[in-house]
Amino acid sequence: VALLGSVQDHARMRLLLERPFLGTLLLHLPLVAARPGSCRTLATDARNIYYSETYVANAATTELQFMLAHEVLHCALLHLFRRRQRVRAAVPDCLTPASLRWASFISVMRDNSFWRLS
Repeated sequence: VALLGSVQDHARMRLLLERPFLGTLLLHLPLVAARPGSCRTLATDARNIYYSETYVANAATTELQFMLAHEVLHCALLHLFRRRQRVRAAVPDCLTPASLRWASFISVMRDNSFWRLS
């Protein structure tokens, strides 16, 4: 399953049209299929966005749009470079649905069923 299917393209294009800044940043991050078992949803190393083929195949457009925005904001806010030697399990994810809602992403997050993924 490639991330360039119709639902995934739609999520990327909606993000580009509704949030041009985030959409433009997303265009600069290649989407790469993650090795099986290495990523449950999406992840980034600030050079690529890795995705689980299983997750993408079953994700709704709005859910995928939210997750792409989430990963792009990790890069935009330089979270990966500020981590230093902290252990991932000990670092809470600051880009929660509540923080994105605060940042006016309500139109992206109409479906609350994916909020538990953060």
